[in-house]
Amino acid sequence: MNITIKKIPSFNSAKRLITCNPSILTNKQLLNNYAKVIMILNADKYGRLTDDYYKSALTASSFGYVPKDMWLNFNLKTIKEELWKEIENRGLTDFTVWDETMKCS
Repeated sequence: MNITIKKIPSFNSAKRLITCNPSILTNKQLLNNYAKVIMILNADKYGRLTDDYYKSALTASSFGYVPKDMWLNFNLKTIKEELWKEIENRGLTDFTVWDETMKCS
């Protein structure tokens, strides 16, 4: 089975993903949620997250962007493990995630 992700899920989608209960998801939802979490974590790792994941920070001596939710990455890693355990329990480990979010230069 192939799962294709065409765009990086939004910040609000990421927040919804971390609240899901893997045991009540259908097989399709389970695999799609896992693929989305993988894409978000990879985008974060390679600095490709969209602007909606950040907010502006301004102090007297500096400015820039900071994460909107400092715990999001940790929570995504936790739900990734929970989703994977459920995938293994159901015997659904034979799938491939295709990342079409990367832009060619």
